[in-house]
Amino acid sequence: MRNPSEPRRPRSDHLRSSILKSIFAIAVLLAIGFFLWQNDPHRRPTPSGPSPAGTNQLLVCIWNVENLFDDIDDPGLIDDIEDWMGRVPGVSADKCQRIAQALRTHNGGRGPDVIGLTEVENRRALEALRVELNKGLVGTDRYEYFVHRDNRQGRRIEPAFLSRVPMVDGDPIRPGKRASSRFAWRRIVHAIITPDDRPLHLLLSHWTSRRTQNSDRQRFGYAQALRVEMDRLRAGNPRIDLLVAGDFNEEPDSPLIRNVLGAATPPPVLGPLPDGTVVNLMLGIDPDHRATMVYRGKGDTFDQILATSGLFDSQGWRVRPRSAAVRDDPWLSERGTSRPTPWRFGDRETHKERGFSDHYAVTVVLDAVGPPAASATPVR
Repeated sequence: MRNPSEPRRPRSDHLRSSILKSIFAIAVLLAIGFFLWQNDPHRRPTPSGPSPAGTNQLLVCIWNVENLFDDIDDPGLIDDIEDWMGRVPGVSADKCQRIAQALRTHNGGRGPDVIGLTEVENRRALEALRVELNKGLVGTDRYEYFVHRDNRQGRRIEPAFLSRVPMVDGDPIRPGKRASSRFAWRRIVHAIITPDDRPLHLLLSHWTSRRTQNSDRQRFGYAQALRVEMDRLRAGNPRIDLLVAGDFNEEPDSPLIRNVLGAATPPPVLGPLPDGTVVNLMLGIDPDHRATMVYRGKGDTFDQILATSGLFDSQGWRVRPRSAAVRDDPWLSERGTSRPTPWRFGDRETHKERGFSDHYAVTVVLDAVGPPAASATPVR
């Protein structure tokens, strides 16, 4: 009870006090909200971190981007997802925006220096993604180079490269050129990075899914074709700097990876390595973070990067130790799963919020070391 002798406080003082209390309460709520937002593992982060200096290092990213179809329905291709993305306005553009957004979180907002993509429909789809990636990038940060070959066989989920450093098409693999050409022509592409006379060769491949009939035989054919290309390139220069990557739909311990491709060696602590050695960089990644896709609760390491012995010497390019990684960031992952699971974009039957791809990307950093590589002339 108020003391009768105490002067009554003006009404304006009560109003001012109430306003101050309300402002304080709002500030506390905003601070709590900002804290929760900052610490939300699914928040899409603002790109951060240093950018690489010139071409002294390269961040290479390999990603199966899950059905990157263009915005025109191809009447010659009977495919539910291609039909949907080509007929419904905005779907293909939305897909490109999400993939570009994820890629630009690499390299302090610049994106990877070299991007190897699988499941790209055609040149139009690749160009749409390139345009989206280049928004906000200037000068040498822009992706001005690409390697891709249109192929109208099969489902049209092709491999392709985008690059901000100079890149040329490697020796074109044409039907009839080699015994394995029927497989090599489909979903194997060869690119050569050519900055500062330090050639880096990249072979990118996408092998047949396990859900396809006779898929074991087809994957064996791709493995043979890829080995033919690896041997051809190494015959010209045993110390060639060569990365072999893609979605193999096989685990690192598969006989096709270990025996046909010869990639049974984990990353060494120190180099150099004997000529002919093929290192599977996935074997150096923590097994708890090695899965690049999840199917029915089981994690699979189907997307892989292999490196030949030339990438562990002191010439040309060298794999940075412990730099290989699977980008299973929480914000790229499905919510509410018991293990990291890629947040897929989905199809016309997907009614929840769309993500990015049903695969995680795989990355590795290469450093320029010593003098240029022994052979600065691309193998033809």
